[in-house]
Amino acid sequence: MLYVLIELATAIDENYIDAYYERSIARFARQKYEDAIKDCDRVIKRDPNYAQAYENKGNAFLALKKKVEAKQAFEQAAKIYFQKQENTSLQRVQQIIAGIAVAK
Repeated sequence: MLYVLIELATAIDENYIDAYYERSIARFARQKYEDAIKDCDRVIKRDPNYAQAYENKGNAFLALKKKVEAKQAFEQAAKIYFQKQENTSLQRVQQIIAGIAVAK
């Protein structure tokens, strides 16, 4: 049901970036990783400082085993979290980045 409401929101207002972000989360949960990345890209295009979109994009790339792209997305999220002083989110993303580096 929630997914249907998100779809409706994006159809009504294509500039409603929070709906695209929420849809990226839903698509990730449904293992539609490429679609999740596309939604994240739409969000980032409209708001380049939307750190959560970079983070979800990184998660989707990780699920696709695209470590280089995942690391780039997570690093961008970390940069924004640092600028916004969102320390809990920054630490979470830094741990993910460190895990990617170890898994080379």
